[in-house]
Amino acid sequence: AMGIFSMNLHCLFDSWETRLGNILDKAIELDSEILNFQEVCVDDDNDMSVFIADYLRKKTKKHWEIEKVFTHKSWGKYDEYILMATTKPVEKTVMGSLPYSPLRRSFLAMKINGTFYINIHLEHKADYHRYRVQQIKFLVGSFKGTKHLFMGDFNSSPKDYEQKKFYAHGYQEYFPGKSYPSSNPRKAIDGVWLSKNFFKAKKDFPDHAKLVLAKPIKGLQSSDHLGLFIDL
Repeated sequence: AMGIFSMNLHCLFDSWETRLGNILDKAIELDSEILNFQEVCVDDDNDMSVFIADYLRKKTKKHWEIEKVFTHKSWGKYDEYILMATTKPVEKTVMGSLPYSPLRRSFLAMKINGTFYINIHLEHKADYHRYRVQQIKFLVGSFKGTKHLFMGDFNSSPKDYEQKKFYAHGYQEYFPGKSYPSSNPRKAIDGVWLSKNFFKAKKDFPDHAKLVLAKPIKGLQSSDHLGLFIDL
């Protein structure tokens, strides 16, 4: 089994240290072995990636391999990253930029036990389908022939036409429900796509995928997205 936790962290807003502590506590409680985060932000005084590394190591007493890659300047004041952390041995790390879009986007992949786990945060505006189409085409082509999964914030749902590229190549999707905005979810945009060679047979696909952190903790919503946990 492999427990994977993925979430958009909502940058440095709304008592971010308290929120991020709650998020990491939930990931630890679920015994997550891969953490997959978007909107990991840094400014002159704060660094969410340092907080994550320190918190995980102190709370779990385990060794975590942590990587991040820059995406873009957000709200004119933050350096925004995507980040992955794992307790598993990493055979290879791959990162780079996605095709052009108004806000630069990147991908980050860790190869673990022969499988690429790939963190993505696609272009965000609802009417930016054309950019997401090119980003998805690039990702599918880049990892063709490997065993892999894409996970993160797709900023569109499996019903939107840009994601038909995944269906056309035999991917299996896990978008367990509406995840955004967390206070009143209306969009299913946080999920996972597994390559067709991920499992030998349909019956082997997991049935354990769920959204978490839907309820406020002490009056504070953990993020503007819900978290996603999948047990492979």
